[in-house]
Amino acid sequence: MKEKVKLTIAVILLSVITFACQNNKKTFEEECLLEDFPEIIELKSDGYVLDDRQALLRYPFRVRMCDEYLFVFDMHNAENFCHIYNKETFDYITSFGKRGEGPHEMLRGQTMLVVSLDTIWTLDPGKRQITRWSFSPADGTVTLVENIQLDKRDVISAHDMALRNDSTWFIPDLSGQSRVWHIGRSGNVIERTGNIPTQRSVNKDALAPLASAWNPYIHYHYGNKILVVATQLGDVLEIYNLQTGKRKVIYGPQGEPVYQTTPQGYAVPTGIMGYSDVQITDNYIYTVFHGTTFEEIAADPIGTEDGGRFLRVFDLEGNLVRCYHLDHAIYGIHVNEKEGIIWATDVNTEEQIVKYHLPELNLNK
Repeated sequence: MKEKVKLTIAVILLSVITFACQNNKKTFEEECLLEDFPEIIELKSDGYVLDDRQALLRYPFRVRMCDEYLFVFDMHNAENFCHIYNKETFDYITSFGKRGEGPHEMLRGQTMLVVSLDTIWTLDPGKRQITRWSFSPADGTVTLVENIQLDKRDVISAHDMALRNDSTWFIPDLSGQSRVWHIGRSGNVIERTGNIPTQRSVNKDALAPLASAWNPYIHYHYGNKILVVATQLGDVLEIYNLQTGKRKVIYGPQGEPVYQTTPQGYAVPTGIMGYSDVQITDNYIYTVFHGTTFEEIAADPIGTEDGGRFLRVFDLEGNLVRCYHLDHAIYGIHVNEKEGIIWATDVNTEEQIVKYHLPELNLNK
């Protein structure tokens, strides 16, 4: 498994783009440094091997749960990007999102959102499409329902998305004119939020690599109207409250993304791998943090594990309230606060899905 995982560093992290770093919508700014960490709690997992006789997983990047089904998004699968399993038995049910150039296929899958069994969204930056699928448990089939074509004049590229409502998506703004695009059903940008909160001074010629280095993962919670943006490189978390217009920027001990700029205008990361997933619930913000340096990766590109062993939990105001150290290096998470369970993906071992029990999860008691 280890020889497969290094493919993702180049795929996920680097994008070369042109942009202007300016704020299109005023926000009330608050910055803070993470200095005092709570006690680090060690967590042991129940690891599970998925039935992959019909779908050999290569890089289980995201995991989602809905009803009694487990949805796994495999970024490097040879045939299909998306796979469905029974969450109790881990038996394989079906796959969808076939790799290819056809009308019902995906050229380059990036992520998956599961709203309900008949509303499963995938992002394909290769085809510049957001696609809705519907899963029928009765016969185990998945049907393509609709495609949203992203306008290439507005959306330069798309590496992650979050659902605002049934007609609007958030996508990180890789043009740099803002921090996050609001994309309507027409595929056009209808609104912009925030900016890149760098503390360094940059000139116009240095803006493209800056945007590449700050490429984030995002999540949105419709109920509390909070959008979280987490850097893939570096140690920066941004919390946008769309009700109040307030943004809080949280700089961790390793600070903002560190990189060097090539003569061709590429950003070459020289700092750390940062966050790899974020999820907002009714009460908290859960993040997976790596902290692995690129010096360590360069010294042993095959042996260095790919994933994060730290699960940081923030309240909705951005205060760090829990820090867990995990027995697996994980990539994607799905949090079920009601059951006190976190599901996660491990791209390094044969235990592709791991399950953590968090008896103290309800922190507001």
